[in-house]
This record gives sequence, structure tokens and C-alpha cells, in this order.
Amino acid sequence: MSLLKIADVLAALEAADIPADYTEGDPGVTAMCPLCVRPMLWAEGKSFICDCGSRNGGCEHNCNRSRIADEIHQRGELRNGGYGRDAAVRRNGNGDTPNPGDRYAGRVIDVAGMLASPDEPIQWRCEKFAADGFLTVLAGRGKEGKSWLMLALASGVANGTPAAGIRCTKGRALIFDAENGKRLIKRRFHAAAMTADLEVQPVETGGLLITKDLPWFKCTIEDYGANLVVFDSLKVLSGSAKENDSDAMEPLITALKLLARDTGAAVVLIHHRGRAEDSDYRGSSVILDQTDMMFRLGRANGDPDGKTRRKIVTVGCRIEEEPEPRWVQIVADRERGLVTVDEAEPFETDEFRPRDELRDGVLAQLTGIKQSGARIARALGRGKTDGTVRRVLEDLQAEGKAEKGPGGWGLPSPSPYRDGNLGNPPENGGVEPEPGLPTGLPTGLPLQPGEDGNDEPPEATP
Repeated sequence: MSLLKIADVLAALEAADIPADYTEGDPGVTAMCPLCVRPMLWAEGKSFICDCGSRNGGCEHNCNRSRIADEIHQRGELRNGGYGRDAAVRRNGNGDTPNPGDRYAGRVIDVAGMLASPDEPIQWRCEKFAADGFLTVLAGRGKEGKSWLMLALASGVANGTPAAGIRCTKGRALIFDAENGKRLIKRRFHAAAMTADLEVQPVETGGLLITKDLPWFKCTIEDYGANLVVFDSLKVLSGSAKENDSDAMEPLITALKLLARDTGAAVVLIHHRGRAEDSDYRGSSVILDQTDMMFRLGRANGDPDGKTRRKIVTVGCRIEEEPEPRWVQIVADRERGLVTVDEAEPFETDEFRPRDELRDGVLAQLTGIKQSGARIARALGRGKTDGTVRRVLEDLQAEGKAEKGPGGWGLPSPSPYRDGNLGNPPENGGVEPEPGLPTGLPTGLPLQPGEDGNDEPPEATP
């Protein structure tokens, strides 16, 4: 079966005078596979036949559909999923259907041409938060105000004015809401003081999935001409995919990142944080690895205004320098039925972490003799595999106050070359240590089982 022109499909539909609510089949009418970009012919027996020869759901490309409208619209070949007079050709100006081979076109980069043009600055849709053509993940716990913050930024983009202290470039905003349903979406829009003329378009997406319905999401973004796109939230829109499974998360996050690249829109994915106090986000590390930017929204411990004040912290940013923390105030005025999101004064104190309570105790256990983390944990009355003790040790190591070696954890070893005071040591050992500094640590001290730097006892020697 050869690839057909969309114009031929339109002609066949027009000639048959098929109404917009047509649900049956017609010999010779071709629909486009939403995923493999192949034509599918409606054959005898009312079944679609894909270019690969499969029919009735057996196609590995997921070609089988019950309605021609679904087939054509999900690929975005026709606007509004229409037939005949209201249909418009998309994608290719000459009306040709895309060729599967085109997915490889332009992938080999012309280095000379690339370097001959100047670097393109980041086009921020929401300054230092969401950029055109890039993916941002906003993570926070339930009831922290993630959706309210994004509603405020969507309004800021539609108005071209700052929101929550973040400058916004004017454009259109699209919100794919899979969590709230139409009734709650309506209440939230009223509470956010949205107006009908504001170009913020909510789309109820309960039951849809990012990977399965990606062509429809892309078509909707392009139809609306959206500049800021919000997906709320990862858990609901990923269905049964396990967030801790990197094999399940990588295709999903990559699909959203490529969606941002293809549409040029600033895409924001709302996500949740884990239960641990120091958790930045929930799930596999691939979520952070594959996104362009990630921010954590939450309360600061000890904040007297923690009921309404939130801190936006950068977890990762691969496209530019990491932004400094920002503070917002989310206030619900129940009498007026309004929720406002504004910039807030910072909470001027060092952020307290529960594990910091162990800091002095852990530091007191460190000596010049290395010992295992298990031994340190037991000395503090905690389990030998206690993760909090391990994180405190890592904090101290990052600050240069602890050192981990083959024998376990201890105080940093003194060195005449520390901090670059004496430069690099010459090959012959050259510079003598400063007087009074020890030249080594005691050796040969007996260790108890499980204290050789590992958490497990050594194997018995036969």
C-alpha cells in the first residue's frame, strides 16, 4: 500500500458527503495511524488495515480504532477532527502525509552551519522557572499550593504581567487537569478570579495518559497555540506506571521533554514529593535526570507564617545557572471566595532539618581512627543501617568536617597540601610536612565485626 495524500482522503470524504458524526466505514476511505504515521484503509468486513498488513487490533503500531475521526485527528492531520468542508490540511504545506522516513531527517548536525550562527538566548515564559521549548517539573506535597501557583503563572502569562513575583511573557496558557474534574476546575477558576476573555484554557483530562494520548495532547497544544502548558499531575497522567521504576518513567519524561521541543511551548509537569523530610521529589532519579529544570515548593520548617508562605527551591537546572530560592504567599480569603498568590518576604533563618539534631552527636563520634557508619549509629542508640545518620555523615563530608575512607568514617586526615597551601607534592615527596603535624594514623587496632567500613560483618575464614 503506497502512502496517500491527505488531499485524496479529503476528496473521498467530500464525495461521499460523510457527516461529522459518521461512525461507520466506507471502502476506499483512508485514516492515518496516530503513532506510526501510516495510512489505514477501511476494507471489507468493516476493519482497518494498516500499512503493515495487520487488522483489528493486531497491529503493533496500535492502529486499530473505531472511528475515522479519532484516527485522523489524533495525528493532527485535520483541524477539529472534522471532515469535508471544515477540515484543514496540517503539517505539510503541500498536503502530503508525513513519510515515516522523515523522522530521521535533519538529525545529523551541520557543525559549520551551527557554529556560524550566534547562540540563542533562553526565551523565558516565566522568568527563571519555565522556558519556551523546555520541560520544568514542579514538585511539592499535597495541599502545598502547586496547582494554585501554576494558575497564577498561567494568568500572568495571559496578561503579560508578573505573577507571584515572577515576570511572565505574554502568551496563551493551556492547563491539562487530570485531578480535579470540571466542577472543581470551575471553582478554582472562580477563586483565581479568571475571566472568560483571559487566554487560559483548562482541559479536563481525567482518564487520559501522557504516553498513550500524546498525539492528542500535541494536537491540542498546536490548535490552541499555547505558549505555557501545564500537566497536572504526573501520578494521574502516568496511570499504573511505577514512579520508582526508571524504565517506566524515562519514556514518559522524555516524551514530555520532546513535546516541549516540538511545540516550542514551555511545559510544566506537576509532581509530588516523597515522605522523607529531605525529599525533593518522589520516584526514580530519571525524573530529575531527564527534565530540564526541577523546583521544589514547600513550607520552611520553623516559619511562623508557614500556613501561607512557601519557598521555591531549585533542585536542578541544566539550561542555565541555578536560580536563587524564591518565596510566595498563597492566601485563601474564604469570605470573598478568592485565592491569591503573591511574592513574599523571605523567612530569614537557616532552614532546619530534623537530621540536624543528630549533627553534634555524630561529629562527637568522629576521631582520627576510621570507623563504620554502623558503629557510629549504634553509639548514638540507633540502628546500624539508620539512613539519617548516613545523611548527616554525608553533610559533614560535604562541609569538609568528615572523611570517608577504606576503613569507614573519621575526621579529615591532616595534610600539608590541604587547600592548596603547598601546591602539588613533587614526585620525590619533596616538601616536608609542617612541624607538629602527624604523619599518619594509628594502624593495627582491632575492629569489631561489621566495623571495617562496611555495614555487614566480614565473612568467616574457613
